[in-house]
Amino acid sequence: MAGDRDVVRVSAPGKLLLLGEHAVVYGCPVVAAALSDLRIQAEITRIHVPAGVEPTIEFSCKDIKSTHDKQPLRRAYATSELLKVVDGLEDETHYVPNPSQEVMTRIEVVLDGETPEDAKALRAPLFLCCALLRSSGYLNGSKGGLHVEVATCSLPIGAGLGSSAAMSVALSGAFAELSDNPRKHELDFINEYAFGAEVILHGSPSGADNTVSCFGGTLIFQKYPEPSFDRIQCQLNKFRFLLVNTCVPRSTREQVGNVRKRYEADRDKVQKQFDTIQQLVEKFVALSARKVLSEEVLGQEIEHNQQILNGLGVGHPQIDEVVRICKQFNGATKLTGAGGGGCTISLLPRSLSNEDLTKLITQLEAKGFECFASSIGGPGLIRA
Repeated sequence: MAGDRDVVRVSAPGKLLLLGEHAVVYGCPVVAAALSDLRIQAEITRIHVPAGVEPTIEFSCKDIKSTHDKQPLRRAYATSELLKVVDGLEDETHYVPNPSQEVMTRIEVVLDGETPEDAKALRAPLFLCCALLRSSGYLNGSKGGLHVEVATCSLPIGAGLGSSAAMSVALSGAFAELSDNPRKHELDFINEYAFGAEVILHGSPSGADNTVSCFGGTLIFQKYPEPSFDRIQCQLNKFRFLLVNTCVPRSTREQVGNVRKRYEADRDKVQKQFDTIQQLVEKFVALSARKVLSEEVLGQEIEHNQQILNGLGVGHPQIDEVVRICKQFNGATKLTGAGGGGCTISLLPRSLSNEDLTKLITQLEAKGFECFASSIGGPGLIRA
């Protein structure tokens, strides 16, 4: 195992969109940042097996319930079964940037008999396991078995905070530690395979979520004229943030579709709203570059962006309630992600006392909301 250790442990953060959501679909830049303290952890333990016994690779995720028996998802696969996935497919083009149809067809054979929901949860982890261990000795059973444990470490799943990308990055980083690839410690290498897993999960991902999770920090993503990422130096960790999950289910597809309808109905009006959002992002980038971004200005930008998002019709009464409560404590709040529910991000005054912070959280939780304190823009993938 890596460095002759019997355990490999890594973690990767979730992400949030600080400024620019929805406008990004129409070519405007968006600010994305790592949720440094809300992470997915992947731990791989070597399992020693007696001679003559075929090793297995076991996957376990206590935070995902199997639809088959309602118990935490747990599956074990014989190494010979997984070896068939990669047999004769050594070339890297079968795995990155997009998994080949042949690889995916073989993975579907392994998943035969699973419910659609369980298969969806297992597909990307199986891909990363087979792709990154394809020539390591683990799949032919010569190095023993493996137990792969995934834990969410407070990062909500399915709340629009990049949990799937964080899981892809964490598993990619963990399996890379066991691979024999000379690039296994390079973040670019790990991110390439995490993106492959995201393709399996989402079809046509932007790559923003896994890139933020892998590298950490803050980046500017622009979808058009072609997808591009620029990491920026931004000291977001000097600010105080509170993340709130409204627990209102939301559909990204539905919210994007609603904005599209508004755009088609009145292009001039909606384009002006997008242009204003772009100006907010550009001001944020310029002030960050000069290291003069203040709490006051960032709060104004957050509130202005939220007003525009409400004008685009992607707000929700529960989001408004979070805005109202946080404003009582001089917090500036906006939705993060698609809207229509989901999560909000609040910039809180650094002068806010711990006593008042407790009062704020108590009021929010009394409304049925979930609160998460996290620094923003910190480390990405961490190896324990």
